[in-house]
Amino acid sequence: MVVQQRAMHKRVLALAVPNILSNISVPLLGAVDTALAGNLSEAHFLEAVGTGGAIFGFFYWGLGFLRMGTTGMTAQAYGERDDVKQLHILVRALLVALSIGAFVFLFAELIADVGYAIFEVPPLSEQYGRDYLLIRCLAAPATLSIMVMQGWFLGMQNSRIPLYLTLIVNVVNIGFSVLFVHELGMQSNGIAWGTVIAQYTGLAFAVAMYLRYFVTDAKVSRERVLNIEELKRFFSVNSDIFVRSMCLEATYQFMLIQGAKLGEFTLSANLILLNFWTFIAYGIDGFAYATESLTGRYIGERNRPKLYNAIKVCFVWSMASAGVMALVLWLGMDEFLALFTNNNDVLLTASEVAVWTIVAPLISAVCFTWDGVFVGATATKQMRNSMIFSTIFVYFPVYYFTHDALGNHALWLAMTAFMVSRGATMSAYAKPTIYTPKVLQTQ
Repeated sequence: MVVQQRAMHKRVLALAVPNILSNISVPLLGAVDTALAGNLSEAHFLEAVGTGGAIFGFFYWGLGFLRMGTTGMTAQAYGERDDVKQLHILVRALLVALSIGAFVFLFAELIADVGYAIFEVPPLSEQYGRDYLLIRCLAAPATLSIMVMQGWFLGMQNSRIPLYLTLIVNVVNIGFSVLFVHELGMQSNGIAWGTVIAQYTGLAFAVAMYLRYFVTDAKVSRERVLNIEELKRFFSVNSDIFVRSMCLEATYQFMLIQGAKLGEFTLSANLILLNFWTFIAYGIDGFAYATESLTGRYIGERNRPKLYNAIKVCFVWSMASAGVMALVLWLGMDEFLALFTNNNDVLLTASEVAVWTIVAPLISAVCFTWDGVFVGATATKQMRNSMIFSTIFVYFPVYYFTHDALGNHALWLAMTAFMVSRGATMSAYAKPTIYTPKVLQTQ
């Protein structure tokens, strides 16, 4: 038993550590973009990157099912040792990603119109934000395809290639963004072009890795790609994740919109602090991704003891990492904030509400890890219902009942309550959904 437990810890860490390194580099990129924009001559460049990125992110994160659904279904196919199913899951997901990416590419102007009809920002911020957003949309086909490839690699129990892929994308992105802004004198548009170049570089790398390591004798069949039952399952799982992701994105966008109404300094401060929340999410999600991979794999193998042990071990590591993150934030918050901007008004506004960010890791770890379990099990309806409840009956009521008295604190209180509710509701769902023999019949 002790040997088996040690083996599971090693397996979890072998998947989680590359995911953590990969994930942390993603918000690091966002932090660099924020820092580049925040240190330009005017505050509207930071708002341009923040709002333009948020509008693009609304679509991008709303389409997170392209990674999450692909991971869960691929991991189950891996556990079944079905090469043909693995291949067709990839092809099916890539076709959806490229179709949506083409839509974003073609209708970028409309997306900008809708986005800036929602955001209330000064004219200059909107002007530069539109330029930033339209350039970012050029990368949509590559960005969404990368999501699929990363999810598929994770489902195949390989977290190293997603790590290398993310590092390549981020290094190229940072390099070109710094070059365009500091060397060529570009502004927020230079940051956007750095992203476009990096995304297509990353897609080329992902395809090369697939061709080198994962090509089998399995052949793509049009009939299998378009199989009605497989399509039903694909869209059922992914529509649930889509609703879940849109609810999550709505809470973040609402925070930015309400922050903008409280003034330029509040919006900028909240943008900076949300970078920390993104760091937290990506750090803990390293273990959530490991949980996705292992949960799907052991369901595919129909191995209930290993399934439950993997879930337990992932929770242990995610809570431990959350404690470390909270301690680091508590000790170094002032120094971290100073890395993002030299504007004293923004720094003061951020420091007033920073306590919510310090406690965020401990509060969020439970729901993030349960996300991994439910995604790996493709038990997406329960995860969707948890998110809908937490958004409609917790997040918005908490904000509207407290915003007159608490101001910007109300936004952060609402977000904290939202995370607690997600963890609590998914914990309640776990016994009848995950801890039952029926879960092994999910596929």
